[in-house]
Amino acid sequence: MKKWPVLTSYDGDHLYRVAMPLGGIGTGTVSLGGRGDLRDWEVMNRPAKGFIPEVGEGIRRTAPFFALNLQDADGEVATYGLEGPLDAAEYEGSHGSRAANHGIPRFREEHEFAATCHSLFERGRQWVDEQLFNGEYYEHEIRPVGGPADVADGLYIRNPGPCPILQLGAGCLIDQLVGQYMAHILGLGYLLDPVHVRRAYESIRRYNWRQTFHGHFNSGRSYALGGESALLMASYPKGRRPEQPFPYFSEVMTGFEYTAAIGMLQEGLVDDGLACIQAIRHRYDGRKRSPFNEAECGHHYARAMASWGAIAALTGFHYSAVTGEMRFAASEKPVTWFWSTGYAWGTLCQNGESIVLRVVGGEVRVDKLTVGDRVLAGLGDGIVQLGDTRFFEC
Repeated sequence: MKKWPVLTSYDGDHLYRVAMPLGGIGTGTVSLGGRGDLRDWEVMNRPAKGFIPEVGEGIRRTAPFFALNLQDADGEVATYGLEGPLDAAEYEGSHGSRAANHGIPRFREEHEFAATCHSLFERGRQWVDEQLFNGEYYEHEIRPVGGPADVADGLYIRNPGPCPILQLGAGCLIDQLVGQYMAHILGLGYLLDPVHVRRAYESIRRYNWRQTFHGHFNSGRSYALGGESALLMASYPKGRRPEQPFPYFSEVMTGFEYTAAIGMLQEGLVDDGLACIQAIRHRYDGRKRSPFNEAECGHHYARAMASWGAIAALTGFHYSAVTGEMRFAASEKPVTWFWSTGYAWGTLCQNGESIVLRVVGGEVRVDKLTVGDRVLAGLGDGIVQLGDTRFFEC
């Protein structure tokens, strides 16, 4: 029987090293980070990530599953599996599954467990808004540890005092709302108070923005210089900066800048978001730096690909390979918008008289096209492929 990659199981301290364990063991089928992402499930509907284990001698089938790792404040850790092995034809395909059980059907039937998850979410969001929002942005609460004996093996860094070093503390962090940014892309709605979210983005723009870097002290790596503009990783407008803060708080990194800028776009702060993106493009304009190499910890750093989210934020684009629905915002003026999924890309044109969907590359399953409040029909068998054009009258 073929073994799972790296580990056959995760237990003990391993549970604290899994990326936000919403994912399957080994496959990482669905998680907020790591080898498989929730966005892969939603946008591509291929959660197995290409790994096909053997479940019996000579038998190969995908074995994806969806699991949640939960721990209440006074309860034990509980991992709950929601899917078991399914045949590939029932679970994934180049344009998403057509099977009746696509998605996460068993989760829908587990009402008690779903209620527990929702309760944890509601209490968590309430605590964050009440305890960490300081009126302008979300702070990092540093909780001292007793000593090495209170920290899992391999996770302790020698500290000069009782408080952990290299922390954020009271700083205004550029990606304090990165989870909210991704939740909007996935259509999950607000994780926190919408008023607080908007105010936090306004604070990031106000406190972390540097119009020029003349006179800016940075002891780390310099990715913005002289008369260039950028958003800092963190600022300390309320003081209380730790004696040894996390080392790159005064640096600039485009991947983080994009998440903040896109969050501003999502909250209606369009001018602010576009100004931040324009500053990045000015720095990487092909003369001063390569426009195809936005360096961070190394060259060609993948985090800059977060910029794709700006397209979704500005056009209202969302695609679900689970349901086969593609959505866009309505536009009062003529527009031609780019869109892309895991398997196809194209354009959507609106001119007040008609709506035109074109596939310029690949193929995609679209059972329902929604523009603004209008649900458009007439997509035939749902498969739209290279060269196809669909016209709809307004």
